[in-house]
Amino acid sequence: MSSNLRHTATAATARSGPSPASRPDPRLLAQFGGLGGGVNGARRLLALQRLAGNAAVQRAITVARQVDGGSCSAGPDLHCTAKVSRKHTRPITVSKPKKVKAPDGSITYAATGTLKGSFTASVTISLAKVPSGLSKCASGKMKTLIATQLKPHEEEHKRRFMTTDPAHSYVGKMNQSLTDTDSDPAALQSSILQRLRDSFDAELAARVARNQQYAVDAIDPFVVTADISDCPECQPKDEAAP
Repeated sequence: MSSNLRHTATAATARSGPSPASRPDPRLLAQFGGLGGGVNGARRLLALQRLAGNAAVQRAITVARQVDGGSCSAGPDLHCTAKVSRKHTRPITVSKPKKVKAPDGSITYAATGTLKGSFTASVTISLAKVPSGLSKCASGKMKTLIATQLKPHEEEHKRRFMTTDPAHSYVGKMNQSLTDTDSDPAALQSSILQRLRDSFDAELAARVARNQQYAVDAIDPFVVTADISDCPECQPKDEAAP
């Protein structure tokens, strides 16, 4: 039979993420049969769901080994992470209000606000190390899967996090100016400043949401399987290879 290396992920964001799971997702429970059946399997799946938080893109890979007529010892839990760190700046300047005299002799004030925002990100990938104590057969197959499937998948997450495509990006620039008039110069400056702040906050939220969908939701969950049924630890003791 096969050994399942299971991988789940959620995006790291600068804002709040999904609420912690209160019960196992029945679709995942059916899909992740390698976690074991019954209450224990459901508990392990629920624990994995709750690990999906905002601080990082978390990979949880569970190895479960079974053979006809019995089962192998419990496999190790391996964790691969792609952690994204998002940063932003939002410098705003508002000019000194200038008097503007209308034809009727009334006085108003005009001012201009300028926003030059930036959005940057960095991604750190950490790949799991296969623990000692496994047979050469089993550890070799896990290493191969990490190198040929999990690592490229993590690199794809990184590429997507760092994209500058406007349809999917977090990374980029935001330049905006706003000119207005008011009879109260202090109120005018305060109004322009607040509106530019609100505009930046809306842009920040939009960038986080669209990048999360593209960098995480679109390519996860990700599951790879290693067939280790021919490895020594997955054989009955009287049939195990030396």
